Amino acid sequence: MSETQLFHYKCTNTVLHKIPSGIKIIIMLLLAGLAFYMPLKEGFLIWALIIIFEFFLLKFSAKEIAVDLKPSITYFIMLYSAAVIINIIAFINEKRLLAVHEILKVLTPDTVYMSLFMHLGLSMQITSVFFRTTSTMQLNEGLSIIEKTITRKTYTPLSDMLSLTITFIPRLSSFWNQIETAWKARGGKEKIGKITTLSPILFRVSMHEAYLKALARQNRTEYNFSTNSEVYKCDAPHVENLMIK
Repeated sequence: MSETQLFHYKCTNTVLHKIPSGIKIIIMLLLAGLAFYMPLKEGFLIWALIIIFEFFLLKFSAKEIAVDLKPSITYFIMLYSAAVIINIIAFINEKRLLAVHEILKVLTPDTVYMSLFMHLGLSMQITSVFFRTTSTMQLNEGLSIIEKTITRKTYTPLSDMLSLTITFIPRLSSFWNQIETAWKARGGKEKIGKITTLSPILFRVSMHEAYLKALARQNRTEYNFSTNSEVYKCDAPHVENLMIK
């Protein structure tokens, strides 16, 4: 199931798994930021090398890599469509028909769009490596260490809230996979109605999960219980019970 979840932790033993979480967070932020300053060709080359590194050294499956690439592919389709539409509008404003030799020019996106796609995609690929090699507990621990180092305090409200927010991204992917599976099991079709029907359910499930997490955090804060306590452990809601019959 984890293979179909976006940015889901992969439990294995690699070099990146052994790096202290605090150091890994700092490296990830620096590399993800530098991705937006990479030249076009070099950026695509580094992107390809990261995918090769994931497959051969980190032992990520092809399905896991494909799932992490889905958002980038979506961005590419959106940016490419926008570039083509803008090119067509430009020719329409010139009040002339497209010649045969100009069709290729219309279908070729501007380098600005390709650079934007590369920057976003490379940054997300770096982020996906971080999530695949860092568990929720390690993320929370790393953020807490960073906050304690900066504030010199033992209480870390900012890192607690930030870790909850970040770790909610894979949960959303998990919820969507469950809802989509239930949709297909009921004979649902791949069309616009799927999005309009499932989006409110995803929102409701996500709000329910956020409410449970907020209660759990409030209990731990008020009673100073350990984060490993099973009493206040909130499991994800069963999506099947929230589906529209």
